[in-house]
This record gives sequence, C-alpha cells and structure tokens, in this order.
Amino acid sequence: MTIVQRLGGTIRAQTVYELSDGTQVNAVFRPDGLRAFRTERKISRIGKIDGVPVPILPLARVIASKRAANRDKDIAVIPVLERTLRLANGLKRLPAKTKRRKSSRT
Repeated sequence: MTIVQRLGGTIRAQTVYELSDGTQVNAVFRPDGLRAFRTERKISRIGKIDGVPVPILPLARVIASKRAANRDKDIAVIPVLERTLRLANGLKRLPAKTKRRKSSRT
C-alpha cells in the first residue's frame, strides 16, 4: 500500500489499485491459506514491475491460497492454474536439447 500511495495511486476495489500512469495492480495483503509473508518470501522469486523488484510466489502457493479462500472466483480458476503448473513442471523435466530445439520454419 505504501508503494501505491507513494506513486500517487488510487484504490479501485478491495485488491485493485491504479497508479498515476494508469497501470493497474492487483495486490492482496492478507491472503488466505499462506504462512507469514516472511516465510513465503523465502520461497519466492524476484520479478520486476516497472523496474521495481517484487517477490512472486510459486504457482503452487497461489493455488493453495485460492483453495483456502474458497470464493467462487478462486475455485473457478484453480483447474486452469493447476494445468499451468503441470505444464510448467513438465517443461522443467525436458532434456536441455529438447528445450532449445528451434522451429524448422524459416
């Protein structure tokens, strides 16, 4: 919330904030089904939003949170997220040569 306020942001909905440049950010400050932020952050990777480093939870933890929230909109998206996770895990298991193969199209 501090970042949103510092950037001149506006609250648009419970978890949706709009920055002064029109960028919309969806942030959850107390997600269901997760451990303390300090604990979850240890397993997060760092990504960037407009050049600002932000921790990103592993997809499995996002799914756990949505399952715990048990809202209709969260339950509806779980199958898509689970399929995405299975596909991502499958890509990690491919041999290096398979991952790097280029298309035969020119």
